[in-house]
Amino acid sequence: MKAKLFGRLAAAAVLLLSAATATAYDFEVNGIYYNIGYWNNTASVTYKGDSFDTYDNEYSGAVTIPSEVTYEGIPYSVTSIGSEAFSYCSGLTSVEIPNSVTSIGDFAFQWCSGLTSVVIPNSVSSISGYAFAYCNNLAMVFYNATNCTIGTSYSSVFNTNCTFVIGENVTNLPDNLLFSNFSGKIVSLASVPPAISATTFPSSATVYVSPDSYTSYWMDEKWGKMAIEEISTPVTSIALNAESLHITTTTKSASLEATVTPADATLKDLYWTSSDPSIATVDQNGLVTRRREGSATITVNAIDGSGAMATCQVTVDAIIAESLELSPAELSLSPNKSYRINAIYTPDDISSKNFEWSCSDEGVATFIKNLDGSITVTAIADGNATITCRTTDGSNLTATCEVTVVSESLELDPSEITLSIKQTAVINPVFLPVGTPNRPCEWSTSNAGVAPFRANSDGSITVLGAADGVATITCRTTDGSDFTATCTVTVGTGAVDGIEADAVTVRAENGVIRVEGVDGARVEVFNTAGVCIYSGTDTEIYVPQRGLYVVKVAGRATKLAM
Repeated sequence: MKAKLFGRLAAAAVLLLSAATATAYDFEVNGIYYNIGYWNNTASVTYKGDSFDTYDNEYSGAVTIPSEVTYEGIPYSVTSIGSEAFSYCSGLTSVEIPNSVTSIGDFAFQWCSGLTSVVIPNSVSSISGYAFAYCNNLAMVFYNATNCTIGTSYSSVFNTNCTFVIGENVTNLPDNLLFSNFSGKIVSLASVPPAISATTFPSSATVYVSPDSYTSYWMDEKWGKMAIEEISTPVTSIALNAESLHITTTTKSASLEATVTPADATLKDLYWTSSDPSIATVDQNGLVTRRREGSATITVNAIDGSGAMATCQVTVDAIIAESLELSPAELSLSPNKSYRINAIYTPDDISSKNFEWSCSDEGVATFIKNLDGSITVTAIADGNATITCRTTDGSNLTATCEVTVVSESLELDPSEITLSIKQTAVINPVFLPVGTPNRPCEWSTSNAGVAPFRANSDGSITVLGAADGVATITCRTTDGSDFTATCTVTVGTGAVDGIEADAVTVRAENGVIRVEGVDGARVEVFNTAGVCIYSGTDTEIYVPQRGLYVVKVAGRATKLAM
């Protein structure tokens, strides 16, 4: 037993150390993030990042917190909602807190502006300061905690204009439960006035109670300081404008309208719930919003303790993709390198995100599927392959990513260059494929008298045409990869008037430039703007119009008038 206890303590210590140096959470299951408690396999709901504001809206829509969660084969009881766990998650529309939760931390739901209702279960024994601060659309709070304390440094905030319903089994209420400027309604379903302090509720509040309980509340020393209203005319029935709703792929929401009987009921406030918020949610105005394909029951209840209710069956069709593309659409990798490819689709709430992926040539690239629906591509060998993604929801959409696998190499830009005396040019190292990080290099020239160079701070060099001739500039990596690339630099005088130079003769005749005395040498013809109009090994070059031309061959330049 001692050995087992020591092992648990050691494991807890490792987890605490790792959590302190890594992220704020210890594990994630079904989109909810948890920290592991100190004892007895407990877990606390927390935020995703290093702090509560690292991510925007990591929690959105309807969130159902489980009473127990299993991670790596170990079950954990979910006993708390940590400080700032849902803070600033404006996209959170509803949260279901299980009866296993005993504490709700500081600022746990602050600025959750999309939250319209919350039920505090009877298991909660402490709510820390500002747990529901600035939840400006919180319309309904059901408070069932039977023995709860409120943080002393702050007041636990519930919206100033909400309806606050006290459960029938509540026997005492803590200090500072509502803000002093609370302007909503308090409805107590407890037949016996729960014990309260002078600061539990503002004295200006109005409390609604059953006729049988009116006298005891009115007589109570603390409750009697507030305005006590008798629910003299309870709700007898509720009728909905529809017994069923069908939400199709083209509609995202539908409204339900409730009619209360009698029309002069003391409290007409209603509470709306969904049997499965993962399929369809409902706000406190009766607006039903689709989440995924399936069926759910929407229930509306009177809050006056009468038990009046009505239901509507909701069917949500599958939401199919309307567009699909891959990011990136083109990818260049070297062998053994990997990259993530994501499917981008609209609308973002499609029912099926289970895509079919394929590769046209697994000898060039392979892939594995990731839990978030993306894939990771790994390059195998030089070549080209097409990654194809296909929807499986009946929309039959496809998207592709063209993958090019190229072994890492080094090239120089340019690889050939012709300079005149004192002319300079920049030569850049280019590492392929695109995206390959630069490597350290050393440079050399085969003839510093013809083409010397100097290094630039960005890794390039600047070469100078110093004298007639040809030189080879060599670039070699120095990190052990041993990549080498060269650039041939030809330097000529650029202004020789004579027709004959050594054994080479260049002359003009009837609109044709004739080169004699050299065989297979490269001939370049430039116009007066410096544009090369011909480059090749022909010895007869046709010139389309009269003018002045410069012919370069065998390291010499000849100026000709046509």
